Amino acid sequence: MDVSLPFRSLTTVSTGGDVRGLNDLYDAYGHMIGHRYSIAHGVATDAPSDFANISVPGACATIFRNGASDFVMSPNQQGLDLVIFSVPAAGATLSYAQGGKHAVAASGEAIVHATDKTLVGKSSQTGDVTAIALPRQKLKERVASEDLLTLSTLTADTPSVGLFLGHARNLLGLAKVPDAALSDLISEQLCDLAALAIGASAKAVDELKEGASLAQARYQRAIRYIRSRLTDPALSEDEIAANLALSTSSTRRLFAQNGTSLARSIRNMRLDLAASHLADPRHAHRKILDIALDCGFLSLSAFYVAFQARFDTHPTDMRPDKAAWSN
Repeated sequence: MDVSLPFRSLTTVSTGGDVRGLNDLYDAYGHMIGHRYSIAHGVATDAPSDFANISVPGACATIFRNGASDFVMSPNQQGLDLVIFSVPAAGATLSYAQGGKHAVAASGEAIVHATDKTLVGKSSQTGDVTAIALPRQKLKERVASEDLLTLSTLTADTPSVGLFLGHARNLLGLAKVPDAALSDLISEQLCDLAALAIGASAKAVDELKEGASLAQARYQRAIRYIRSRLTDPALSEDEIAANLALSTSSTRRLFAQNGTSLARSIRNMRLDLAASHLADPRHAHRKILDIALDCGFLSLSAFYVAFQARFDTHPTDMRPDKAAWSN
């Protein structure tokens, strides 16, 4: 039976107030996704446990914080035929058993498992576990062998694994459910990248080499990297290209395909950051020069010119009490 995942905006449930304890937390999660859970060992901490989940018809993402270290998951009770990628927290190790197989994953790796058989899971420590669920049928159409969709470990030594996991985490960053067209795009991109990470068929590889999914994932990875280094004036196009394992010219083409340039994207993100600081009362005591320098600009004059061009206003006009400011 072909059953789709539901549309569900980001939903968070916590033992700190929504439910009484860990068993109730897993009951709530299991009711949401169609599995029953049996908790053998809870958490060795007084901190609350919680999960956050977001779902669109072709993809679902969940992050568990302070989850159970020892559990059993039933086969899916709602007819959902999915493949799940479970990623342990930094410093943790996951150990899963299913269908006579056993797999172990450390931080940065993932365990691939199905939802049609009982799963026995253990973690070396309590902490964060991220899970991404995708339709098995879509993955079957892309991978070299259906056996690749049974219990196994994805190691962190290939760029495709990092691209897939990074793109999947973006789904959890959405504040609300995207519309149907964007949901379809998200699902297709995740399935394409997952297939590359698992082992895509020759046909799928040929289709993906020039496909939009891989390019979009690289673009999103570049944007995330730029944001992480935005305040450093030494950030360069060569550095961003090296992070993507591309040449600088290929990275420039990647941004051109998205209707912008690499240099313009860096500048605009720095300007947006500066504008948010200027408008924030918590930064009201700071000089415009200091904000400009902290956002990666090397001179006040260059900042003024770029700011005027982007926002058609003077930086002083962005301040909460502009009458009290002048440069």
